Amino acid sequence: MAKSKIIEFRSTAYPVVFIMAPTHKALVNRVNKDFPDFEVGNQSRGRTTSWWANCKLHIAVFAETPAHLAHECIHVKNAIMELTGITSNFNNDEAEAYMAEYVFREYAKAVRPEWL
Repeated sequence: MAKSKIIEFRSTAYPVVFIMAPTHKALVNRVNKDFPDFEVGNQSRGRTTSWWANCKLHIAVFAETPAHLAHECIHVKNAIMELTGITSNFNNDEAEAYMAEYVFREYAKAVRPEWL
């Protein structure tokens, strides 16, 4: 059964709070419950949203299929890259690939283990 989960990890000097849910409704409920100062509400129709609070990058994601998750992993990876100052480069994109893989794996382990 799919469930919501929050994990926190460090990305250079800044912690990243990763909020994961199986559906938009579950994501809105989880964010509104655990982060009442951020009103995700129904204005966020996309699958990924992010915001800064208390010197932490918060990234909230939901995905209904593995394809959606692969797509959303790129948005999450880009938010983390912007935070860390990593620039995209065809000749040096291994860090990006590992980051996208990490995001996919953490989401799937927490929310959709059947996707692994």
